[in-house]
Amino acid sequence: MANTPEPTYLGERLFHFWNHEDTERAFVIFRSIIERGLLLTCGSGSQLGRFTYSGKKGTQSIDLFQESRVCFTDIPDDKLEAHARRYGKCGFGFSRATILKWGGLPVWYLPNHPGKDSLQERGIVFVRGLRHAEVAIGILQCLFDTWKQNELSNYDFFNSIIIGDGPLAVGEVQELIASAKSVVHNLSSFIKEMSPLEHNDHSYLYESEWRIVSGVQLEGKDIFRTLSSEEKAELAQSRPEWTNAMRPTMPLQGHSYPSEPMLDKFHYFNGIPGGNQVSQEVEVIYVPNREFKTRVDLYIQNNVDKFKQLVEVRVFGCRSATW
Repeated sequence: MANTPEPTYLGERLFHFWNHEDTERAFVIFRSIIERGLLLTCGSGSQLGRFTYSGKKGTQSIDLFQESRVCFTDIPDDKLEAHARRYGKCGFGFSRATILKWGGLPVWYLPNHPGKDSLQERGIVFVRGLRHAEVAIGILQCLFDTWKQNELSNYDFFNSIIIGDGPLAVGEVQELIASAKSVVHNLSSFIKEMSPLEHNDHSYLYESEWRIVSGVQLEGKDIFRTLSSEEKAELAQSRPEWTNAMRPTMPLQGHSYPSEPMLDKFHYFNGIPGGNQVSQEVEVIYVPNREFKTRVDLYIQNNVDKFKQLVEVRVFGCRSATW
């Protein structure tokens, strides 16, 4: 018999919040999620995650490039107030089963401050190892491509590698390389620092973050769509910094960084093809005040086809009506 955790440890739902003091813009975001799905972005502004590794060759800073993602918090309802003060009082609540069905996973919190004379740096070693794995896979891909171009008739090398029932076919080698590259990069997108760069206080742990990360397919089909030019223009107007390329707060000398605008890496997710859309899985909507609630209530009444279940609309600090 499985152990059931105390209800104070886990909430019934995971919540996605957004922060916007302009209530008109906040309502636009509410409507966009209902009508388009969840927007997957690449960090906050131009920030990149950074880990610092101290080894035999000195200190090495590692910038963490990640796929676009959308974030949720796994915090019980009665503890959401403190979280909302930082991340906004507008939010959607989804069941844990729904987030798991959508490929959501808890992030992997790793310490990002070196610990002298301790094993605290073990997490940073993992980040460095994943980066090295990406490089090694790239080298293997180059070797494989060179072999295909120049020595396609000579398969002796791959015949000597026995995995499973026998030697690998050419297509199997390519599939292994592609799978390893995709998984290593996707795994890196679930890593988060325990603390801000300025403080070794482990404060990010309290966010209990989950993520849905782009870059995967379901049965060979894309489930994340790129943004239209009109959608990019709309977002660029509200967040001009998203038209910039991804950069850390303090760029590292000698490092190359992506040149394309962050918006080019953004995606929308609106549920698994053939299943419910995002709006149809919403169970709770949090709003900042009663005026905002009135607008949400009216929207729900006028768009009942977008919801498949009763939706509870809550104003922070009090319980509200269920539609």
